[in-house]
Amino acid sequence: MQNVTSTMACKEQNVCKLIQIATILFVVALSACAPGDDRIELTRQQLLTPTATPAIPAPNNAFLPVGEYADATHEFSGAIVNTR
Repeated sequence: MQNVTSTMACKEQNVCKLIQIATILFVVALSACAPGDDRIELTRQQLLTPTATPAIPAPNNAFLPVGEYADATHEFSGAIVNTR
């Protein structure tokens, strides 16, 4: 009976160690995702001021295709409707 108890205690310790390691890795990953000093905070009040004009155009690199790309293989036909 004592052997079974010590085996269960060992398994519980291993699980606790794995949880601790996972928590540490999670915290490290989250800290790596934290915004750096190069970001500028922009508030709603600043956006609504009449003098809110950007110094430079906003980069749109996030919308560029990844890898090889080419023109569309078909022509667009239809209408784009904004319901707002």
